[in-house]
Amino acid sequence: MKRLQRIIFNALTVLSLVLCVAVIVIYVHTVYVTEELYYLKGHDRTLFMAIESRFFLSRDAAKYAPTSQPGLSRYSHPLHAMGPIDAEDFWREWSNRNTWHGFGITTSPMAHAVMFPQWVVALLAGVLPGTRAVSWIRRARRRRVAAGFCAECGYDLRATPERCPECGVVAKGKA
Repeated sequence: MKRLQRIIFNALTVLSLVLCVAVIVIYVHTVYVTEELYYLKGHDRTLFMAIESRFFLSRDAAKYAPTSQPGLSRYSHPLHAMGPIDAEDFWREWSNRNTWHGFGITTSPMAHAVMFPQWVVALLAGVLPGTRAVSWIRRARRRRVAAGFCAECGYDLRATPERCPECGVVAKGKA
């Protein structure tokens, strides 16, 4: 059971790291290009957009979409050429709503939308891999000290257990 838990935890860590790296790549990419994913079903549109270091998720009536085909479609274009709406109009519309440091939420009879900065997703996705890396480094250092090596430089202390001849650090418990 413990082995299965470790495997699942390692898999979640890897997935979290992949998500963190993907969001960072999207963050850099969306400085110049807007990425949009549409899902059209009947007259309803679900839109996921990465634009100017923010994520935007909306569900509304399909007024604007690059295709009228039902299903999932992807649309990518330079930031200065957004199509029927341009970036400045988009952000002006959002700035008139309740936004706070890149976070925003709006509801109307026709649409529901949420906006949030991409760095939040990267930060949350990076917590698990970061804590795993720190614990791995600490565990490796403890193993080195228990095996008779210097905690600072890794020098073999079997000949001189009181002090490291390489870096001069006094061994723990000997001072």
